[in-house]
Amino acid sequence: MLKLNKDRFATFTFDETDWRLLDRKKGLRDSKFNGTYFDLWADYVVENIGWVNELSEFSTKLNLMALKADTDGIALAISDLGPEASQSLFTMKAVAALRVHQPDEVGVFFSGRLKSGWLRNIFVDGLISSTATTIPDRSFQDTTDFMLSNLRHRSEREVIRFMLRPQLSRESTAFRAYVALLSHPFDALQLLTLELERCWSQRVAVPQSVVSKLQHLDGLKNNEFKRLSLALDLLEGDQKKINSTGSQDPAIQYVEHFAREEIVEIPKHLAASGVLAEAIKHCRVEKYPNPEKWEVLRAFSIHWGFSDLGRVVRSFMNSLYLFPRSDLEQEMRSLLPLVDAKGRIDAFVASGPRGMHFVRLVVSPRDWTKTRASIDAVIDAPQHYDCRFRLNAAHWELQGFELEAAPRSWIRYVRENIPIVPGYLSGIEWSWLDAVNSKYRLSHFEKIEMDRYSYVFAHLVMMVEEDNADPVPIRSMLKKIDVSDWEELVEKVSSNLGNQVLGALLRYFLTPSEILHLKLAKNPFAAITVKLALLDSYKTKFGFNSIVDSEYYQTESTTLQRALFARHISRGQFEFSWPRLLTDASRNYQDYYDAALELIRSGEGRRVLGDALVTLEHSFGNKQAASYRLPNHVRQFATVVLAIIDEILQHPVGGLEAILSSRFRHDTLEREFRKQATEIARAPNARLPKQASEALQKLYWPQISQILSDWISSRLQSHRRSTPHGMFNLVPTPDEIASLVDQGIRLHQFTEVFELVQEWVTERLDQQLVRVRRSFVTDLKTELIEKIDEMRNAPAPNEYYGEKRAYLDRLAAGMEHAISETQGWFTIPERAVENTFTIDVPIEIAKQVCGVETNEISALSNASANFPSDMRKPALYTCVDIVANAQKHGEVSRLRVSRIADNLVFSNFVCSQSDETWEKTSLAKNQAQLFSEGDSGLIKISAGMSALCGKPVKVRAVRRKRWFHLVIPASEIIPCVSE
Repeated sequence: MLKLNKDRFATFTFDETDWRLLDRKKGLRDSKFNGTYFDLWADYVVENIGWVNELSEFSTKLNLMALKADTDGIALAISDLGPEASQSLFTMKAVAALRVHQPDEVGVFFSGRLKSGWLRNIFVDGLISSTATTIPDRSFQDTTDFMLSNLRHRSEREVIRFMLRPQLSRESTAFRAYVALLSHPFDALQLLTLELERCWSQRVAVPQSVVSKLQHLDGLKNNEFKRLSLALDLLEGDQKKINSTGSQDPAIQYVEHFAREEIVEIPKHLAASGVLAEAIKHCRVEKYPNPEKWEVLRAFSIHWGFSDLGRVVRSFMNSLYLFPRSDLEQEMRSLLPLVDAKGRIDAFVASGPRGMHFVRLVVSPRDWTKTRASIDAVIDAPQHYDCRFRLNAAHWELQGFELEAAPRSWIRYVRENIPIVPGYLSGIEWSWLDAVNSKYRLSHFEKIEMDRYSYVFAHLVMMVEEDNADPVPIRSMLKKIDVSDWEELVEKVSSNLGNQVLGALLRYFLTPSEILHLKLAKNPFAAITVKLALLDSYKTKFGFNSIVDSEYYQTESTTLQRALFARHISRGQFEFSWPRLLTDASRNYQDYYDAALELIRSGEGRRVLGDALVTLEHSFGNKQAASYRLPNHVRQFATVVLAIIDEILQHPVGGLEAILSSRFRHDTLEREFRKQATEIARAPNARLPKQASEALQKLYWPQISQILSDWISSRLQSHRRSTPHGMFNLVPTPDEIASLVDQGIRLHQFTEVFELVQEWVTERLDQQLVRVRRSFVTDLKTELIEKIDEMRNAPAPNEYYGEKRAYLDRLAAGMEHAISETQGWFTIPERAVENTFTIDVPIEIAKQVCGVETNEISALSNASANFPSDMRKPALYTCVDIVANAQKHGEVSRLRVSRIADNLVFSNFVCSQSDETWEKTSLAKNQAQLFSEGDSGLIKISAGMSALCGKPVKVRAVRRKRWFHLVIPASEIIPCVSE
């Protein structure tokens, strides 16, 4: 029944009955039902084993040609395949990998070869898109959700996923068997072997009837099906059978030569050249491989992962901890290609991810101690290796501590042997450390000083490597270390862990928020100051290195200094850390953006995905949700745009929710009002003795505080179901998301798309802040005054009856003053301000203070002279005088700022018609005149500019017809450029 007929042979000829049955088998876990299909699968392979030879020979030839990048040879070998072999999944993947940069040729090649309309019309498009985008395994599920969103049947997407990446399938054995029964016998054999490997790694029993049928295949006796033979040996648990002859394929032998504990010269008959061969060697001999070489191997392992060489390269990469860790079952299977290539289990395999677990499953319990000792004898201490195997040597020991449940020994060993190298994987299985934290209390590690610092180090490695690592373990242990100030922290950490680790702690953990948690600062302002001090201290003591480099120092210092200047002068609290947001968004979504753009622009993407409108449901991190109807081919791109908005909403440091939480709700805004009330209570006043004032403060302030708290907690929130009165909403409307997507797909870089979204967010937020300020100034003020009036009419303690009205009058005035002082918080600073600053910053602020409009001050955009932070206030006062002077004489609140020769010129239009021309010149005699009373505006401006420039500055005021000009020599402030 299962014997194939060449005259009627066609693969993957799915019809409606097949889809209906597959829909039923999707997610099926019935072991008896699965066993029946397992038997059918094995019967199909056995009955048609003669069909396998042609593709087996092609597979062997392909390995060496792929290693040497012999594309012409591969193309010729494919063209020589017969009509049946051309319909195999193996051949389809080979053609797609060969023509990865010529997708149109793939469709043309198969148009006359594939008999199945489903293959031609649906699967080939998915194959092209999947191969072209080199989707990592961890994002394969999400990406294919977009790629394959317009299919008719529920199971169709899972079938395509299984055909593209069978190793990732989570469906039932019956489901996979059904698909394999419609494939070429060679594909069925490959998939059946994978299924046996899966059963072994999951410790699932395989029907004995299946094993018996396969053991009698002639190819096993002739060593033709080595991979199948290994899978059967593992299932039987016979260690002796596993130790066999290694692969005789020269391409596989080339990779295996570098998959050893020690690097030796490669034999001449195995020598190979080319990009792939060089990348294999490079990634083995270098401790920290070049990213470009790493990418060569990653791309090859995806494009050619269906081939024997592709699987061995992937196994090689996994064994050297060059890929992110995955679950137990996948890592166990990832070692098998190398075991097959070697014909044995050696120290290289054993030291790979889950290698010790692998060895324990293979060897008998009575042989385990002896086997472990033999591997221990081969693997030296990590310091012995000046290559990538150094990490393997460390992990062999770490796996032993994990096996023995010895967390203290584990963290000590991590501290001694796992360096912190940003951008490179440590290879640590972090879920094990999470399990340790769940099982053991902090007290388990805090008794011995060495363990305290080792605990901090291990979790710091996690923070460097994992984007969402929890900072609480480090924070909790640093509190146990007990430091009184940041200088003591620097001293203890550097002396116990070294300056490199201190740098990592500074860069990845010690944010201003954590500085507050550790009580190294009393308020957010002081925390920023401490972080700046830490940066400067580190630079002075240790200089720059690979962790704290000059770029990070400059970027972080600038960000913190901007925050300080904003707090001191502009007071606008809605200042986003755009560089930080861009960096994190790029790291999180660049791959998705590249994949989305490639699908849209590949020429195939639109045809594959289509223009049909589909629903995109998106849940934002702050519990808001939205639904959009979009053309299918832009759905993934729209998700990227929404992800950027979500990043701006939810970023833990610089996002909107963080701003609302840390800069407003967490007592920050209410503190300003409380400060006013406290000053009123403590201020000496003849009508209001201090004792009475403080007593009345205790009586009335809780009621005022409740009103403030209610307004802040209800209004300063994102608008959602749980906070219906929230006044912030960055969820785009359907029209807005359509516009953003339409503009974004025309751009060429992720950075440009981010800036597009940034501009939209800024504009949207600006509009909302207008309403927030209005509510703050009117609604909140009204509620406060009404409450104070209610207090006036309520009874008061007899001893303070006479002072009550005076106190409440002052309290009302104080609350109005606090509103006036803090309403500027609800703004987005127009320009990020810095601790050291250029003259354009205070001029921008001065124009806001004076309420005038100016042109875009491009004349100052290249200002080069930086002024120290202690000149901020003098600079601001001087600039206010400059703007006010020009405003007063010009009669119109609109300035033009320009640069003429070496002068900075503030020009204003004079309303009244006049032919009057005059000029006044002032030169301050000393800088004390800057704050003296009675001097002219020009004298003060001259004194202020002299203070900034460090030398006398002559200022001129010029009236020419209908223009007033204030001319300030600026050669010391900005470059001299003629206009």
